[in-house]
Amino acid sequence: MEVVASYIHEDTAEIYVSLQDLEGDRLSESTDLFDSYSIHTPFDCTSNCTLVSYDPNTKTATFLITIEQWGNVDIVGDKLTFSVRELLGQKEEHKGTINDVDLGHITLSTSTQAVSSRGMSGDEYVAENEYADSSTGVVVLKSNGRIASPTGGVALTGIGYIDGKLHVQVYYEDILKTDNHGFIKLINKNTGESIDCYGSVSFFDEEQRGSYTDYVFTNIPMETLGEYELYGEFVTSSGSIEGDWSITFPLHTVDNR
Repeated sequence: MEVVASYIHEDTAEIYVSLQDLEGDRLSESTDLFDSYSIHTPFDCTSNCTLVSYDPNTKTATFLITIEQWGNVDIVGDKLTFSVRELLGQKEEHKGTINDVDLGHITLSTSTQAVSSRGMSGDEYVAENEYADSSTGVVVLKSNGRIASPTGGVALTGIGYIDGKLHVQVYYEDILKTDNHGFIKLINKNTGESIDCYGSVSFFDEEQRGSYTDYVFTNIPMETLGEYELYGEFVTSSGSIEGDWSITFPLHTVDNR
C-alpha cells in the first residue's frame, strides 16, 4: 500500500492511496474496504474513503481519502495514519425474477416468531414496530428452510401472511464476512407494475453470523398472490481478505502518479 497523490486545501485533504495484490487476482473494480479502515489524525475531522479505480493489469485498486478538519485550521504538515484490517476483494451482483418460485402454488408459511431486530426500514413500519422491538420483539416468519436460492449465499426461506400483510423472508449467509445483502420486489404479471415493500426487518440467526430479512408488503390479498412474481437484486461475495495494512505520511501536496 502506498500514497500516490495528495492535495491539501487549507483545512481539507484529498489523498489517493493504492493497494496492489502481489499474490493473485483477489481485487477488482468492486473491491470494498468493508468499513474496516481507520483514519487516525492529530486533529478532529470528518473523513471518508471510496474506491476510485482498479487497474487489472497491475492488480491495483486506488482509493480516495477525503478529510476535512473541524475549525478551519491549516493541516499542512500534520501526520495521518491510514490502516485497513480486511476487505472484500470481489463482489457480484445478481438481479432478476426468481423463477423457481410460483406464488400461485407456493405453500404459505404459518409459523411465526418474535425477534429482536438488527435493523428495520420503512417509516410507517418502523413506527408500528419500534415499541415491540424494544419489549416483546417484532413478529416475523419462522424459517421454512431453503425454498429457493436466487444466487450463492442467498436463500428464500419463507412466504406467508402476518396480520394481513405479506411477508417474504430471505436469508443472507455469513454477513459479517461477506456483506451479502439485497432487496425483494413484487412484479404484477398482468400490468408489469413494480411494488416495493412497505417495510422490512432484519435479524441474526442463532449463530449471530447470517441474517434473515422479512420484506413486508401491504394490499396484496392472498387470493391475488398468483398474479405476482418475485424480483430480487442481491450483492454477494465469497468472503473477506484479512490483513494488517497501514501507512503513515505527512499531509502535503504530492503527485507520484
